[in-house]
Amino acid sequence: MLTRLLAAVAIVCALGACVMAPTADQLASADYGAQPQHPETAIHLYFETTLKDPSSAQYREITKPVHGWIRDPIVAGGKTNYGWQVDVAVNAKNSYGAYVGFKTYSFLFRGEEIVDLITPDTIMVP
Repeated sequence: MLTRLLAAVAIVCALGACVMAPTADQLASADYGAQPQHPETAIHLYFETTLKDPSSAQYREITKPVHGWIRDPIVAGGKTNYGWQVDVAVNAKNSYGAYVGFKTYSFLFRGEEIVDLITPDTIMVP
């Protein structure tokens, strides 16, 4: 049983090692789409539909849009999505009514649409 677990971990690590950042040429020629003009509207809507108590949400540090990219995991095809990245720290109440602490989310936009997202629960493999 332990051997199978170690083999599975080794495979995941090996696949993760294949995930590399885009080259400078790829970044320079990428289509990032239109820059969002009001990303905070889409971000607030996202949290209104995903949080247990959306009225308790506290937002800070909503960054200005910058060119960004997110690569899908290799098991999902490894496609690189380009767009405009906006980061935000959010604190909200859980099911017990207690605040969980600020957590940072990275949204990838094309125009006013969220096309990808990295959450605090997303597993990032170097």
